Amino acid sequence: MTKYSSTQTRGRKAGFSLVEVIVAMGVVGVGIVAVLTAVATLSGGAAYTADSVAAAALAGSMMGEVDTRAFEADTPKPTGRVIDDLVAYYPFTDGAGMLASDRSRATPLALLEFYTPAQVKWIPGSNGVTIAVNGKLENSQEASKISSECAKSDQVTVEVWFEPGSLERGEAPIISCATDSGTVNFVLSQQEDGLRFYIRTHKTNADGNPATTTLIRHLTKEVAHCVVTFDGTWVSIFLDGQPAGGSNLPAGNLSSWADHPLRVAKLSGFDVNWIGNVFLIAIYSRALTPEEIQKNYAVGPSPSGLYNRAGYDDIDDYNGYADSPPRAEDGSTITGAEQFSRTVDVVNVAPDDIAAQQDWDSTDAKTITVRVYKNYKLLAELVRARYRGVSTDDMPDPGY
Repeated sequence: MTKYSSTQTRGRKAGFSLVEVIVAMGVVGVGIVAVLTAVATLSGGAAYTADSVAAAALAGSMMGEVDTRAFEADTPKPTGRVIDDLVAYYPFTDGAGMLASDRSRATPLALLEFYTPAQVKWIPGSNGVTIAVNGKLENSQEASKISSECAKSDQVTVEVWFEPGSLERGEAPIISCATDSGTVNFVLSQQEDGLRFYIRTHKTNADGNPATTTLIRHLTKEVAHCVVTFDGTWVSIFLDGQPAGGSNLPAGNLSSWADHPLRVAKLSGFDVNWIGNVFLIAIYSRALTPEEIQKNYAVGPSPSGLYNRAGYDDIDDYNGYADSPPRAEDGSTITGAEQFSRTVDVVNVAPDDIAAQQDWDSTDAKTITVRVYKNYKLLAELVRARYRGVSTDDMPDPGY
């Protein structure tokens, strides 16, 4: 793993190490392919693999971007979508092919296959898929991670950004983790202009009954954000960031969850299959809080809102940022980096000991940590310190 640190200290000007300059130029200036051919070693003559060099380049380019932002004295608060305990995540950004990528970092990845490709199409010029009558997406193997992780926690959150194709059809599953209507872990369905949720606990039958059958009639033919949480006692439904119903009928644990497939839009045993557009699906192995649900709602269904960093004006904005695959500042995918993922953490630290994290709201020092992964293996980690009163104007031009 490529791991290095470049810290700023009081009394000297902030600057980039030679390694940072090289790797930053690799992405921003000439591209990953060029830097792989131009750089055989990074420091001290130590040889690195092509993946390590590419990962270092991605770390360096992000650090260079963060360092152009102002120092903010307040305690950093994570921005972007909630990623903790995310076990499956489909932003539907592939745009081509017969598979929708799972962008979570929970292995094994649960790719969704276009089971009926004639009835499932990518939405041109945007993220998302449009699903016609008899359309279905399915994963019958790696979805076992959903049941195993949720059974450990006895909690789950199911989140969907979608646009109904009709408000007049009978009950049809939007998203389910089930073998059929009689053997389920959970099912989120639409019935006319309402939503219904079933969940299997140790106190229910295999079909999730008696369970919550909360029906809320608030849907229109507009894009909607629905989140359903189960905390072991209550099922809560949120629509467009606001509470919209709930029930304590399925109280119990999830020990009876089985390794059912993950399915979108069609489930055997339901007479009707769902039609419309799906823009994002996320499943967590815990119940998100109302504040976290509102945070995800504020980001919106489009990755452009999640990854576009042009409006970030201080380094705290980057705390909790994650992209998979890595994106440029405007939100566009970095060519050649499709197999990597990247995270950023910003924390308050003691000015004389950057390893000592501080809790207070006002601080004189922060550390920025950028990590880059491939196939969930950490390949590069870059740590820098920023201090109050050290202007980015004092930093030498890194050359990109």
